[in-house]
Amino acid sequence: MESPLSSAPSNVTDYVDLLSQAEARLAKYQPGQTNDQTIIILRSFIKCLPSSGRVNIANDIIGCSDNLEIHQLAQHLLTSLLCPMKAHAKTPIPTPSPRWGAEEDVEEISSEIESVTRNDQAWLKAACLRRDGDKCAITGYYDVMQSFNSGDGRHEERITEITEVAHIIPFALGSFPEKQTHIAATIWDAIYRCFPSLRQRLNFSTAKLNEPYNAITMCAILHACFGSFKLALCPTDDDNVYRIKTYRQFPSLWIRLLPENRVVTFTANDPSIPLPSRFLLEAHAAVAEILHISGMAEYIDDIMRDRDRIGCLAHDGSTDIQRLMLIW
Repeated sequence: MESPLSSAPSNVTDYVDLLSQAEARLAKYQPGQTNDQTIIILRSFIKCLPSSGRVNIANDIIGCSDNLEIHQLAQHLLTSLLCPMKAHAKTPIPTPSPRWGAEEDVEEISSEIESVTRNDQAWLKAACLRRDGDKCAITGYYDVMQSFNSGDGRHEERITEITEVAHIIPFALGSFPEKQTHIAATIWDAIYRCFPSLRQRLNFSTAKLNEPYNAITMCAILHACFGSFKLALCPTDDDNVYRIKTYRQFPSLWIRLLPENRVVTFTANDPSIPLPSRFLLEAHAAVAEILHISGMAEYIDDIMRDRDRIGCLAHDGSTDIQRLMLIW
């Protein structure tokens, strides 16, 4: 993860004071209902984001004029960042940010982004396999078809598995009909607000989702866990070295697939293909941590299960439509 002060204000005292002001504002918040998760969500963001994102969210908290805006900010981060990232989907109507100037930022992003297709998926998988040596980058086991077709006579002696290309920032965040561009832009505004380096250093946007630096060759089960934020790769002080972190719902059967020291080092078998981006993996790891310490991972999973189970609305009106509409 990014050093706590690496992207903070140049004056350390100002940085600490800013976070203290944000915490003081949260301490004054009065919940509007018994199951209000506002403070838990906002404190999770302040705790887990890279420093540049912490500064932004702290300023957003301080800028809220009342309890309603504090609640709105938490709902904005839930519906515009956590839900889309976790569920690989967009919310029908993301809660807008109460931040002054936020709508202008969203409009600017709307003019910049465009929907992407899966036309590049075959190319992306081939490029990642070539870079990752035809192996899952975490387990080191060979892709079964690459091994079988290699013709080197070693297929029978290798441990092989089915591999897939795992996007770090979900591909679904860049696939949307034109009429939903504003919704997508609201999501990307939240991403840039929490992870400024993605825009400032990578110029990352929907058009870059199918770039190799946003993708990793993974076996199918680890891809599923990575995509659902049960598995994260946390940056270390060393370039291209990541600490593997698993969360409570990671299947215990698959622990054996992971390196014993829970560390993975990315190397490029083909140096012309860029390795996975530290900034993108840092963002993914931060979202994973926020989801789990806030309890929103299970909350979103519950919504997804309920939507799958419910075929129609309850006749007695007891169906929580607003909750179900967080995910489509």
